Amino acid sequence: LKAISNKESIIVYGDYDVDGVTSISQFMVLLKRAGAIVDYYVPRRESEGYGISSDFIDGLKSDSMKADLIITVDCGIAEAEKVSHINSLNKDVIILDHHQCNDKIPHAYAVINPKQKDCSSKNKNLCAAGLSFKFLIFLNKVLEIKDKDVEDVLLELACLGTIADIVELKGDNRIIAKNGLLKINNTKIIGLKKLMEVSGIAGKAVESYHIGFIIAPRINAAGRMDTAKKAIRLLLATDEVEAEHLALELESLNLLRKQAEGVIFEEAVNNIETNFLYKKNIIVVAGENWHEGVLGIVASKLTEKYEKPSIVISLKDGVGKGSARSFDGIDIFEAF
Repeated sequence: LKAISNKESIIVYGDYDVDGVTSISQFMVLLKRAGAIVDYYVPRRESEGYGISSDFIDGLKSDSMKADLIITVDCGIAEAEKVSHINSLNKDVIILDHHQCNDKIPHAYAVINPKQKDCSSKNKNLCAAGLSFKFLIFLNKVLEIKDKDVEDVLLELACLGTIADIVELKGDNRIIAKNGLLKINNTKIIGLKKLMEVSGIAGKAVESYHIGFIIAPRINAAGRMDTAKKAIRLLLATDEVEAEHLALELESLNLLRKQAEGVIFEEAVNNIETNFLYKKNIIVVAGENWHEGVLGIVASKLTEKYEKPSIVISLKDGVGKGSARSFDGIDIFEAF
């Protein structure tokens, strides 16, 4: 509230998946309506990776990135060092994150995460989009933006993120999903309407299946194959022509994603079968220049096929980056 009234520059920093994209979009919708000077930043998956990137901090240092307040959504809870660095630049950080907390909580202006040890909230399973929704609805009690559509739009975005992030649909998650689906079936988001049209589900009764398997993969494709900014621009679009253009771009990126995923999966299976890797307790497979944006999907498919935890690594210039997937009963984090 102080940042809005003092006309400070605000940057919403989020992840490049559906949960991050819908969280950023919610903040942009409400804060813009409140007259805030607000912009967003989403890192590039391949060059910057997950979390607060060094490129972003360099931008703050050089003043090419204007921000007095940084709000992180769907990331930040594990970034104690980087938050301290931002603090030293005389900028404030508010963290909204739902990931597990380390022993060291970042020394931010505020940390909103129901998984903190001393947090009394019963909503331990909210994803970032649900957490952002609850935060912004509460904030709007003070902002009092009377536009009747604004909270509906926030609910639609929260519903998309909640279903796409595969959180347990209990308590508030169930309420957000159920009521959000009712709104999505008569959506007020132009970009979502266009995405439903190009993906062939316009006019159908949209259920959680359509979000999980049709809408979410297209939104995710932007961050996997190009930049998640395209997905955010789509969800914030106010012009039908621009929204249609962006929806078609996401459709194309999703086709590219499927192709890349298919090629890597085939190569991985060939490697596993030829070298009898399926006899190992955990499957580890690597390939040169595999597209980093689809490694997680391939790991999921391998885990499903061989019923074993899988690690899929892309090698570039002697450096390996990978994704791992497991299932109930085997904690891959502990295994590492």
